[in-house]
Amino acid sequence: RCVDALVAALTPDAHPLYALALLRLLLVWTRDAPQIAEAFISITPSVPALVDKMAEPHADVHIAGHCAALLASCMLATDPQTGSAAATSAENTRSRDVLLKIITRRIGLQAYTALWEALMQSPRFANAEQ
Repeated sequence: RCVDALVAALTPDAHPLYALALLRLLLVWTRDAPQIAEAFISITPSVPALVDKMAEPHADVHIAGHCAALLASCMLATDPQTGSAAATSAENTRSRDVLLKIITRRIGLQAYTALWEALMQSPRFANAEQ
């Protein structure tokens, strides 16, 4: 249900705060939790919806940046070198590798990194973090 709500929140007619709230919630859930991260990235509409939002030319910097952060959280949680002991499964490694290939092909690693950096440089984000 949460993924369905997120996909709906990433549509152009949805209020941006709704999408941000769901993205932040998912960031908390997937952080250092390989099982949750794996489940999230294995649900078919979740990754394409996030990548599509990041690929939009005029996407809101906060939403696109949070999409990038969520995918990074999933990759880190399922990485055997940075995640927990449960992240070492072959299935997690395959999912992480597939996710990285999707990001690389659809938006490019440089553009992906730029989304995160733009979010971090946003005055609104800086004020919210204080």
